[in-house]
Amino acid sequence: MATITNTDTNAADSHPAPKASGYSLLATAISGVIAGSALIYLAYRVGPAPDIYPITYLICIFGYITGWIIAIISTPMNKYDETDLGKFTKLLGSFLTGYILSKCDKLLETILDTSNVFMTITGARLLLFSCCFGLTFILVFYYRRYKWRFNR
Repeated sequence: MATITNTDTNAADSHPAPKASGYSLLATAISGVIAGSALIYLAYRVGPAPDIYPITYLICIFGYITGWIIAIISTPMNKYDETDLGKFTKLLGSFLTGYILSKCDKLLETILDTSNVFMTITGARLLLFSCCFGLTFILVFYYRRYKWRFNR
């Protein structure tokens, strides 16, 4: 009987992700609540007047929702998710690269202008958006990747 050897250099990528313990899942959730609470407090503190708070909170919520969507797309739960999310990702990718990026060039230049981005509230809002996006992405990705396997 002949034996087949795996010569694939990416053989390590084909192994399933390690299972997470209940403790690490709880620690991740608690860390997320603490960081999320700090972000909510910082969003309250950003800005010179209370009439600016709603816009700052909307930017934070947009960051949370964007992170959530990207994490869900990044971690399909089964073959159906993979197929359906793949179709959605292709459609969204076509829209973003074809239309949005061509229209947002000047907006991005203004937002990311290093000479004044952190001299105004724009820099703080950009950081809040990034932190909210990153926090939600980590929590949703971690839960979908490890918690799902932990419960099986």
